[in-house]
Amino acid sequence: MTPPRDGRPLLSFVMTGRNDGFMGDFVWRIETALNILARSAHRLGRLFDVEAVVVDWNSDVPLRDVVSLRSEAAAITRFVTVPAAVALPRQHDTHFPDSIVINTGIRRARGEFISQTGSDVVFTAAALAALLGVLEGRIGEDLPLRSAFMTGGRRHIPNVIIQRALPVEEFERYLERNAAFFPEERGGPGHAAPSNLMLMHRDLWHQCRGFDERFIYWGFNDIDLALRVTAGHGFIPLENYGVNSLHMEHWTTPRNYAPEKMFRRLNPVDNLMPELMPNDENWGIGDVALPSQMIAPRGSDRQSEESLMPPTLEQLATQIQAPEVAHQAQEVIALFAGLPIPQTDHPALLCIAWVLSRRAPRSFLEVGFRYPHAAALVARRAPGTELFAIVDWERRPLDDGIFYASEGASLIFYVTHTLRQNGHWAYTHFMRSPGGSQHVSQDGIHRGGPYDLVLIRGGHVTPSLLTDVAAAMRRTGVAVVTDDQPDRCRSVAADIARQWHGAVVIPIGEGCNALVLTP
Repeated sequence: MTPPRDGRPLLSFVMTGRNDGFMGDFVWRIETALNILARSAHRLGRLFDVEAVVVDWNSDVPLRDVVSLRSEAAAITRFVTVPAAVALPRQHDTHFPDSIVINTGIRRARGEFISQTGSDVVFTAAALAALLGVLEGRIGEDLPLRSAFMTGGRRHIPNVIIQRALPVEEFERYLERNAAFFPEERGGPGHAAPSNLMLMHRDLWHQCRGFDERFIYWGFNDIDLALRVTAGHGFIPLENYGVNSLHMEHWTTPRNYAPEKMFRRLNPVDNLMPELMPNDENWGIGDVALPSQMIAPRGSDRQSEESLMPPTLEQLATQIQAPEVAHQAQEVIALFAGLPIPQTDHPALLCIAWVLSRRAPRSFLEVGFRYPHAAALVARRAPGTELFAIVDWERRPLDDGIFYASEGASLIFYVTHTLRQNGHWAYTHFMRSPGGSQHVSQDGIHRGGPYDLVLIRGGHVTPSLLTDVAAAMRRTGVAVVTDDQPDRCRSVAADIARQWHGAVVIPIGEGCNALVLTP
């Protein structure tokens, strides 16, 4: 790490929150956002060119006491804790007066440029490199950086992935492979909201005195700020220059901003001709000394996921045969009514639906992929899951010399198009080598690991392939084995169980399917 150049970072990120579990595991969200921001800056050799200012509004247990920051994040993060004696008189009948909280951080930020951003927004190294390049004038032609209002691109990381609370490194790898496929939400023309960041030079922030502090509830304060500043200053949409950050989605269904759908009181939308400077000279609690504090690095004390193994086999059988599980499997069979699957695959789909009813996998591997049903089932129930398929298609030449899969390259298009129509927001990797599915490289298999869920077709594996698959599975994952030959199914399931953390084999149906789980 290199020391700060002149005591003032180029860019401050202002994040806000309370230790109250807001819309999910807030502590994991903010610590992950901070850790990835710092890791991105460190990778670029720019760690001390950025800082993070976290405003903690009246938490019973301060955020600084519960977040786990890596050494890079701890080196650039300051916590501004607003105690009850200061918070309560200002928040009136809300527990979190957005504009006042954000302004408290903006007023205390040290950066040449200051960005308001969400506490669950991820800046990859690529996004941060583009942002710093713009602010230094290396990207963009003669941009009015000191006198412009700036926003960035906004994509949503599927909530089913956020719920997994993945380790930072695994989360980063997932984002690097899949971010381009996440749903995008653009700011409205003329008011630039919603956005993952609102950024200005520090002089312009102080000139306009931040967000209008009359807006103490949710919404519209960002639109109001954009209208106020852009009425007399330029606007720079930073996504034009490659600045695209990622928001950790809260919802499992499509976003709906209808007032009746919101669970927080909304700000009035009646200030459409706002003045530039609505707050007095004490904006951002400027009349109170609020010290900032840094914390020492510490590792996470989160517990690892538990096995999905139920207490008894009778309970497992009941759960797999539950009507809601069967309904999920039948829905996907109906989806591909023109492409029937063997009857021996039906119990395997039930097993996969059972897993999905309990946990959304981060990654799914199908060995011997021939039918799209299992992948579609995963995609429908867990739209952020990354799909990996070791395909079982032979190739043959056509008269014009073009090669395609004997079961059709068109099937690949059909599968991926159907997955996207059903709301899948991650990439589907088709893996195959010239020697067939048995000879996929070890690197290819491990590319998507650790796998939470694996489907193995028993007639399409070799001992070496099973060894590679077992090594790439997560400790608490699940393998489903299906085959039209019961003896081979049992043999494959036993082989993978021996190599995978002392797993156990549970026969399903008539012996052509098996579950492999760790106890």
